[in-house]
Amino acid sequence: MKFSYKPYLFLLFFGYTLNASANVTVIKKENIKNEKITSAKIIYHGAITPEETMELISVIDEINNNYPKTKDIKLYINSFGGSMESAYMAYEAIKHSAIPVITINTAIVGSAASIIYCAGQSRLSFPLANFMLHPAATPNFKNKYIRPNEIDLLRKDAEIGNNFFRGVYQQCSNLKNEELQKILFSEDFRKYIPTNKAQELKVATGVADGITLSDISYYITNKIKD
Repeated sequence: MKFSYKPYLFLLFFGYTLNASANVTVIKKENIKNEKITSAKIIYHGAITPEETMELISVIDEINNNYPKTKDIKLYINSFGGSMESAYMAYEAIKHSAIPVITINTAIVGSAASIIYCAGQSRLSFPLANFMLHPAATPNFKNKYIRPNEIDLLRKDAEIGNNFFRGVYQQCSNLKNEELQKILFSEDFRKYIPTNKAQELKVATGVADGITLSDISYYITNKIKD
């Protein structure tokens, strides 16, 4: 079986420096017509950033538009997390994909990456993979000394992130409200969840074994900045 290799480099602008970009590689079976493609996969490896998230959304759109016979999209994720807002955008794109998306934890799905993972119609995990849940955080860039009103603003910023977590986890887990509140309040209650426990908590719906071959595959990674 022969494959054609087509590496792409996309540069997206979000008010970031010019060297902020994503690496996307596409591997497609040779001599196969679009209407004959029935399987597709995406491997997302790295931090959740605006650049990589937009690539992920565009890839999902491309598969929906160009390969309508695809039965499902397998999205393999290995990420410690990143941008909450970007993760939520991807969550909504996955939820509303006409072709069902199956999310698969390949090693670690942590923090904001868990939002993307939870969007899958089915949610699988490799046997030795883990999940990490913790509270949202916001940086204080302004001053070394924080005034009362600034403390309140920082709290509100963090709560926006926690609202993303809370809303998503209430739909893709059976975590009780009391336990969820503890997790989202302090790093002291950060939770590491192996695959077997993730199934008990309904975070994962099953176990996956290996990365499958597909008619077309996309690989999204963080570009190393110069």
